[in-house]
Amino acid sequence: MIANPNLELRNIIRNYLRLEGYENFTITENGKSAWVKIREAPVDLVVADYELPDMSGLELLAAIRKDKRLKETLFLLISSEVHQDYIARAAELHVDAYLLKPFSHQILANKVNTIFRSRFRPDPGYLTSKEADRLLESGDVEGALLKYKEVIEATKSFMALMHYKIGGAHEKLKQIEEAESSYHEALRVSELHVDSLDALGSLNMKKGKHEDAAGYFKKSADISPLNAQRQFKLGEALLETNEPQEAEKAFKRSLAIDPYQTHIFNRLGISLRRQGKLDESLRFFEQALAATDDDEHLYFNTGQVYSQMGNREAARPLLIKALELNPDFTEAAELLEKIDRS
Repeated sequence: MIANPNLELRNIIRNYLRLEGYENFTITENGKSAWVKIREAPVDLVVADYELPDMSGLELLAAIRKDKRLKETLFLLISSEVHQDYIARAAELHVDAYLLKPFSHQILANKVNTIFRSRFRPDPGYLTSKEADRLLESGDVEGALLKYKEVIEATKSFMALMHYKIGGAHEKLKQIEEAESSYHEALRVSELHVDSLDALGSLNMKKGKHEDAAGYFKKSADISPLNAQRQFKLGEALLETNEPQEAEKAFKRSLAIDPYQTHIFNRLGISLRRQGKLDESLRFFEQALAATDDDEHLYFNTGQVYSQMGNREAARPLLIKALELNPDFTEAAELLEKIDRS
């Protein structure tokens, strides 16, 4: 598949690849069309421009990697500039190659030929790691763990990734200390391994070590900031360390990357309320309420803001609704009682 908004460049890429013996092209000029076409008829390789209309090349790559049927599709991302954030995010999404414009026939041919060679004539370590992935997906965690360790012993090509995957397998087996040790080992191999930083952040959140968690998420966000979920987790950690201003920034960055995350509205509202930005906080809580009607904490948070603003009439029904959803919600009951007394 060639996905490029420029007709001339689409034709150049196709003609270059034809000279290399490649055939059966799917051509499109925008990201959404590419996504529709690839779901209808999967391809071996996507050659996509970063600056696609409707859905960027990076967004197309992310969508493909999330799809169980399509996630192994080879992907070459073309860009007109070296932007570290884009490159880091593309690497995190396991892009197969990155190509800068302008490029020659030979440079494109070398990239594409190398991509196909690595897929269809892979080294033994790659094959073993894929076998381990399949075992993990099927629920055979211990079998996967053994296979990942085989890769470590046989090759150094995937060392950081393998240590990270070993950590994930240990975590599934509730072997937390072993998991943590493996994530740290991955970082010793590559201090830029963002997945291991995120994993350590999540482990520390579960253990209640919120400052440590925030530190790990900050490091991974500095390396690869264009990950909406990472920015959200950073915001969560910063809320727990009582840094509402920094949490607000992280939540807003997350929403800028993916505006459809309605669950963030609630957390963003909390960070704003803690800063005393009540009007802005209320706006986000009401956006969250428009997206869901069964979250007692959201009704309580919205009622709390109205109460702080002195609007008890608006706060009261929200608190009643929170208690209808959860009769044991002590904080909501106490605030409602306080409003009724005043």
